[in-house]
Amino acid sequence: GGLIFVSVTGWATLLTIFLVPAFRNMDAALEESARMCGASPRRTITRILVPLLRPAILAAFILSLTRLLSSFETEVFLGTSSGIYVLTNKIYERMVQIFPPDFRTGMTMAVMLLVITFALVLVNWKFLGRRDYTTVSGRGYSARPMALGKLRWVAFGFVVLFFFVSVVLPAVMLIQVSFIRFIGLSVTDPSSYTLDNWRRMLTLRVNRLALTNSLVMSVVATTLGMILYSIVSYVVTRSRYRGRRLLDLAAWVPWAVPSLILGLGILWTVLLSPLAVLYGTLTVMILAHIVRGFPFGTQIMGSSMIQISRELEEAARVHHGTWTSTFRRIWLPLVKNGFVAGWVIQFTVSFSDLATVAFLYGARSTVLPTLFLSQWSNGRLEEAAVAALMMTAIVLAVVVLVRRLVHGNVRTPTVA
Repeated sequence: GGLIFVSVTGWATLLTIFLVPAFRNMDAALEESARMCGASPRRTITRILVPLLRPAILAAFILSLTRLLSSFETEVFLGTSSGIYVLTNKIYERMVQIFPPDFRTGMTMAVMLLVITFALVLVNWKFLGRRDYTTVSGRGYSARPMALGKLRWVAFGFVVLFFFVSVVLPAVMLIQVSFIRFIGLSVTDPSSYTLDNWRRMLTLRVNRLALTNSLVMSVVATTLGMILYSIVSYVVTRSRYRGRRLLDLAAWVPWAVPSLILGLGILWTVLLSPLAVLYGTLTVMILAHIVRGFPFGTQIMGSSMIQISRELEEAARVHHGTWTSTFRRIWLPLVKNGFVAGWVIQFTVSFSDLATVAFLYGARSTVLPTLFLSQWSNGRLEEAAVAALMMTAIVLAVVVLVRRLVHGNVRTPTVA
């Protein structure tokens, strides 16, 4: 129950960010037309809104399901101590924790995850492949918020409750632990608290290095990745390239492979090639995060692009616009909400992901997640709480900064 609760609360926010661009691109004229024809609000939602949002909803479902199937960190920190094991824990146990390693069993389990994910991808294609979900066209569209009436208080109460349970309570506990001398001391005794944990976190060279490496790795990997994901999504959703279906399938493969196995595979690839000099550097860790983010990045950009009509490209061609100028001046502004949402999600995942880099970091490329694992494993739970708070604070600060840089643009501009 605890693992399920943590997984749900951890992914609810990211999936909300994932779905927001699709809602922003919904043309309010469709709802108005339905109401003019006498359709009830329920019928409008079930017959118009839900079908048009199906690409984003189905993509979010498949992405979250495959990610939870290959989840590692939550199960290690919360499940192992309670004797709860899942498939990824067993893979890690077979390939790392026993001697000699049982690579055959571990890889067999990894293939099982691949089969499940490929089946989900086929379901995605079956439902979305031959349907039209266009809502943004050259004729213009507008997005307007819906009045909830009395239900707004129910929605507000749910959001407040979710925020309190998933953010406030864990944050309060982490803050308390980060200032306590040792776990087990009386929380009501003022002498139990100290600033030493924070002082060590901020002054030790290895801790400062981990913070710097985390920021550099996450920003570079996320920015380069989102540019690449946008291009791939355009090829898959808009081009007539014969291999676009295969490219779409290939983009899902990293999500099917458990992060530990992906990191281990990249490690072997680097060590057994002329790129061995990159082992233990931020470069190989950035590469791993770009590969890891392919499914989420391409799906969030694809969900935004699939709603945009081809009329806009055709109009650009009539005016002798090149592919580069069309992509830069038409596509990117229209999918900006999706790009920003994808950037925030990818940064959040990259900054806090432990499993992907567990086999790839070195002495000079340690990051905050690996530092957290080291502190946790060595029983320094108080310092681990400080590291967790720092990761949380930095992610929140970056999210706020990104939203301000784009002027808090959560509205979709009207296209005329």
